[in-house]
Amino acid sequence: MVKNQLKDTLNLRRKELIKNIQILSEQKTNILDAIAQSCYFIEQNICRTESDMKIVTKEFVSNLNKRRMIEYSSEEVEQFQKLSMQSIALEASELIPEEFGHLNDPNYLMDEFGNRIETFDDFFIQNEYNLKLFTFIYHQFFITIIATLDDYFSQFLLLILQAYPEKVESKKISINYNDVFNFLELGENENIVELIDSQITNHVRTLMHGKPLAYLNNLVSYLEDEKLIRLEKLTYCEMCLRRNAGVHSGWVGNQEYNHKIEELKKVDTGNQLKFSSNETNFLGLDIDYFKESSETCKQIINTLKEYCENKFQQ
Repeated sequence: MVKNQLKDTLNLRRKELIKNIQILSEQKTNILDAIAQSCYFIEQNICRTESDMKIVTKEFVSNLNKRRMIEYSSEEVEQFQKLSMQSIALEASELIPEEFGHLNDPNYLMDEFGNRIETFDDFFIQNEYNLKLFTFIYHQFFITIIATLDDYFSQFLLLILQAYPEKVESKKISINYNDVFNFLELGENENIVELIDSQITNHVRTLMHGKPLAYLNNLVSYLEDEKLIRLEKLTYCEMCLRRNAGVHSGWVGNQEYNHKIEELKKVDTGNQLKFSSNETNFLGLDIDYFKESSETCKQIINTLKEYCENKFQQ
């Protein structure tokens, strides 16, 4: 009776597996898109702050301490607000380590003769303090990106293994059917499912506390395709190294990073990803790396989703 009820539960989970993976994938992709849009929003508002500063006159700045606020005209109040916004950005930038100020150079649009088109400067951050502030901000977004993918992998594994617990090695899942009757107030099926789910949850938690390459290797092995996301998972592992440096050591840690990069290079047969050692002790990332990281994570999610749509179709 217990086994039949368990079979029914697993059949239902398998029937809904693709739908649940699609829902999970859409949720995490939406979060990644939200992070990218938030980053762009902040960048454009910093650009606007710079643009606004162009209308703040030197005369107004020099007279700031000579008049009371109630004496300002509406136009002067607006200038004060713009100056205040830039002052906040400057104060924040001065609190940020100098290393962040060396990761990105100001962007300019150039004409066919190689001359800078100044009318387009409003599209890019030009002020070095503002650029350092923006660089610091997207580093925090980068940490969130990795956390989003880690949560995706964790929930993805739970969906797969709770639908197919036999994929976990027998020594990992150990159920004593007599335990089912220890809780008489619960139904038989609820008990056995709880026991299995509890052990699967502990198993996934243990996996996710390990190295990224290890839990991703386990993930693709459960999907029975060792070549799945072969290069993407290595790229993600490198991203995790930087995230770890950011979370645990203020974005420094050249020695440990380079050691682990050598381990990844051994797995990257053919040197397709062209991993290289970091020359400085600072492991920050420029804006292009940040944008590519977001796209890589979305690609991983989409690849796993499409694979499961084909593999687990009823």
